[in-house]
Amino acid sequence: ALHANSSNIKDGTLLKAVQKAPLWSSPSACEIIGKVSLGQHVFAAGPPQLVDEWLMVPIRPCGAVQLECMRTCERQPLPLDVCRQLLSNLPHCNRYTQYRVSDLDLSCHVAIILESLVLTSLTSHRLRLASRKMCASPRILVEKIEQVFNPRLLEKFILELQHMTGLSRSGCETVLPPDHPLLLEPACGVQMNECLLFH
Repeated sequence: ALHANSSNIKDGTLLKAVQKAPLWSSPSACEIIGKVSLGQHVFAAGPPQLVDEWLMVPIRPCGAVQLECMRTCERQPLPLDVCRQLLSNLPHCNRYTQYRVSDLDLSCHVAIILESLVLTSLTSHRLRLASRKMCASPRILVEKIEQVFNPRLLEKFILELQHMTGLSRSGCETVLPPDHPLLLEPACGVQMNECLLFH
């Protein structure tokens, strides 16, 4: 990690905590809403702001931390087209491939992409199903990402994709909303609106 020079930090800059730090509700507020753990990665929501004697960095999805507790990461999020290529490749398997679950290194590009997509997707929600009162966006911290490899589901997906491609050889037009997380590159060379989904 590099020293967190305030002039290098902007919206989307990836930061790493070099010490435990309180998470404030905003750069100028006095309310603590959580904490940032040692080694945790966060995304800046804008350049640092000078509040009294402290430089405060707003972070996604909400809150702010003291700049002196953070360092700028050497590995920053990749451009969207590169992200799309990284996440579009389907893994290979055969009849002997086994189901497995593994932890994803939170400093790798794929983890950084996934964390950024999740954090930027958070939005306000209804207090209850029929309520008119809207709650603030949830505040979450990504501490772990597991990578699940299921050969059976992968084979089923590929078979369904081949069936759909056979019904529409020229592909289909994009029907996803423009704010959808990520439209992937077509696995079989034909546009079938394959996309990255999370819930």
